[in-house]
Amino acid sequence: MSPRPASALALHVEAAKRLLSELEEQALVASDALAHDGASDFGATIEERGRILEELTEVVGAIAQVRGADSGDDIDVDAGPIFADMARAAAAALESQRMLTASAMRERNRLAAALHNTNRPDLVASQYAASGGRHATLSVTG
Repeated sequence: MSPRPASALALHVEAAKRLLSELEEQALVASDALAHDGASDFGATIEERGRILEELTEVVGAIAQVRGADSGDDIDVDAGPIFADMARAAAAALESQRMLTASAMRERNRLAAALHNTNRPDLVASQYAASGGRHATLSVTG
């Protein structure tokens, strides 16, 4: 016996909310990895986010299928409140994604500036090279 459309819908929405919460948590982990130069941790977190998004895509597809299957049936539960909960979870996940994107852009800009600075000549080294490298030496022993 398959679950009634209303209970199947509620189960899928709960799964979606859980996955959205996991995405939000992973965004925080990824931002933390960026802040602490954890490139391998950041990469692993991004891969985990990809896996969660794939699973979320499947759950959203199941929600759409349940909604399509029950379009002619009378559902004994109002889906509005559970979709509102899911929408709040989605908004939180999107905000965490926005913050992660901003963190990644700041880190990219910081690294680009550091790379740019390595291509600029060092003023002190240039002056030293221009002076011939040695002037008088100072001996502390006399």
